[in-house]
Order: sequence, then structure tokens, then C-alpha cells
Amino acid sequence: MTSSRSLRVGSDHVIVHPDRLIVISRANMDAWTVRSHRQLLVRFEGRNWRIAETSVVPPDSTRYTLAPWEAGDHVIVGSTIDYGPEYVAERDRAAAHSDRHRRASGRMRLVAPFTGFLSARIKGRLEVSHGIDPVASTKQSVIMETIVILQLFGAMQVAMMTGAFPYLPCLEGALFLIPDAAVRWDRVLAEVRPPPGFYEWLFRRGRA
Repeated sequence: MTSSRSLRVGSDHVIVHPDRLIVISRANMDAWTVRSHRQLLVRFEGRNWRIAETSVVPPDSTRYTLAPWEAGDHVIVGSTIDYGPEYVAERDRAAAHSDRHRRASGRMRLVAPFTGFLSARIKGRLEVSHGIDPVASTKQSVIMETIVILQLFGAMQVAMMTGAFPYLPCLEGALFLIPDAAVRWDRVLAEVRPPPGFYEWLFRRGRA
């Protein structure tokens, strides 16, 4: 009787039995599921296998139990995987790239309201690369701008009543921000996509 053996295939732990193949992996392999029809065919060391069972292995791994693919099985092959070091390496590279992209997108969403002040061209690129909606980010940036305007008017009133500091800088700041907030909000309502950035409309009036 052939004995079982254990080996590493890239980052996976594989146990080979005469009648079954066990793959323990930390990777999320969505295609490796138990199916009644169009089953996944896994080729490994010259033999064909099918997914017979999956189970969770704490803390963060999954155990895939594969049974031999018998020649008489009347099952349609859904897809075929040549399992081995090259497959695992490519899978792990794709997962690492996806994780980096997800983390970068998460960080970008934290600063998304501030990206609304950027130019329309840059916001268009951010939508493609990180999925940040330029209309939503512009709307959020105008809201932030409006809050600052209200704060400046409030500070101006305090300055006028107390004389603790000059009120003109507050007034000038509010008057400087009002036109930009008004025009960019108008562009959002007009469904300009992507909307212009901070005072960008002033320099591209012919195209906005």
C-alpha cells in the first residue's frame, strides 16, 4: 500500500494520499468549491482530482479535500487548473497585488472629500485608478468650503464685537471662497463630469 506524504507547494501545505489529496491554504480560492455539475478539474502530479469537501482550518486557512476524478464520471468539466508551484506563485502574486490596491483605495477614500478641490483631469484619473466618484468628491469639497465660509463670517462677527483681532481678513477670505463654491456647485448640478477643481473654472471658462 502506498503511504501518504506531505509536501509544500509554494505557500500551501499539501498531503497526498492514495485515495485523496488535501490542500491546506491561506489563499481565498473561490473556484475551489464543491459542485454537482461543471466541476473543477485539478491536475496535480499527473493525476486528475475534483473538489470533494472544503472546511475551515483556524485561524485563517481552508482545507480542500480532493477525490480522484474517475474516468467513468459523467460530469462536465467546468474548468481545469494545473496545480503546482507556478499556479500557487501566480495566485499569491495576484492576491498581493489585489490587497495593495484595496489598501491604497481605502486610504484614498479617507481623503476623497479633499480630492474634490483637485483639477478635473486629476479627478478623472482618480476615478479610474481608485474608484473615487469625482462628482461626489466635488460635492463634499463644496460643502467643506461652505462650512469654512460660515466659520469665517462667524469669526468676523466676533472680531467686530470684541475687537480682539481684525475682521477684514475673515471677510476677505469668505468673499474669496464664495464664488468658487457657487460656481463649482452649479457645475455639479449641471452634471458636468468631472467637475472643475478649486478655481479651475476661472481658467477654463471656454471649456467648462
